[in-house]
Amino acid sequence: MSVTHPTPVMASVNDGAKIRHFCDVAKFIFRGNKTKGITLINFMQGLEQYDVKLLLALVKSVGGRTDFFKVLVEGPHPELAAFSNAIRGDDDAMVWLFKHDFAWLAILSNACDGDEKAIDWVRNGLTPVNLRFALACQHDVDSLKWLYKNKLGVFLLLVREVERFLKYQEKEYTWPYVMHFGGHYRAKMELEEWQKGKGES
Repeated sequence: MSVTHPTPVMASVNDGAKIRHFCDVAKFIFRGNKTKGITLINFMQGLEQYDVKLLLALVKSVGGRTDFFKVLVEGPHPELAAFSNAIRGDDDAMVWLFKHDFAWLAILSNACDGDEKAIDWVRNGLTPVNLRFALACQHDVDSLKWLYKNKLGVFLLLVREVERFLKYQEKEYTWPYVMHFGGHYRAKMELEEWQKGKGES
């Protein structure tokens, strides 16, 4: 299965402090010609780089709709299908993301689940929209307001579906006969290998 990256675009952020932060950490290039002019491109990754129709399909997939999951997995960006399943606790999906150069989606999934190390990585490695999205999944009121203020409705819909699943997962994990074996062991091992390759601790 061939995997292609989405076309990067400039994130739309109206908050001045966030723009300054964005410019501090993003790496830009100018490219163009005499007829087309100059286009500003950033290489920070984030969900907002995908077409809104794909994000709406992601919302449905996170909500458990297998037909939308199939649309994603058979389309040009199967990483969104893997991300959907990673949010829903699929260890194989997490491993797939790491192995196919989409570690950022695997880490974003962990950030949505409240993992502090993952949240710190998202804060420094992804666009501000993704940090706000991850924090909103953990009921951060300021982030929910920020998404609403910036008219990022599709992210609010995604937050709602993530919250629903996390609430269901929390209820399931309180069942007395559920056995826990230390979380996603294979995904953790894949994360460690990815960190070694990137020279991160």
